[in-house]
Amino acid sequence: MTYKAVEIIDKQALQNKRDDKETIKRILTGASVGADIDLFIEKLLYACDVTLNFHPDRFSNNGKLIIDNLLTDGEYHNQYKTGTSNGGLNPYMGGNRDLWEKRLFQGAYHDENSEMTDRPKYGALNIAPAFSP
Repeated sequence: MTYKAVEIIDKQALQNKRDDKETIKRILTGASVGADIDLFIEKLLYACDVTLNFHPDRFSNNGKLIIDNLLTDGEYHNQYKTGTSNGGLNPYMGGNRDLWEKRLFQGAYHDENSEMTDRPKYGALNIAPAFSP
């Protein structure tokens, strides 16, 4: 299921590449950032890290702390696998995140073959390195 979602995003990215590049250029210009747009995008892709925010001291649905699972498995799990969330975990009840994921991934996580543990993991892109010389 994850591959279907990645294929959807890749296709959308290719279709929107030119317009998205112009949008980034307009935002940088509006913010008085005189950056080479191609270099900026390259730095976004290869020099920036993703920050993962989670509650290490919460208990997962297996009775262990989230941080202990992370250290044991060496993998960051989504909220459906851990059973922890600041929001609702039942996608069948809707909610903003569920609707957003359904629209963004064109239902890839909403068909009969999808597993809840396949759903996305979220983080924030630290773009500060893209602004460094």
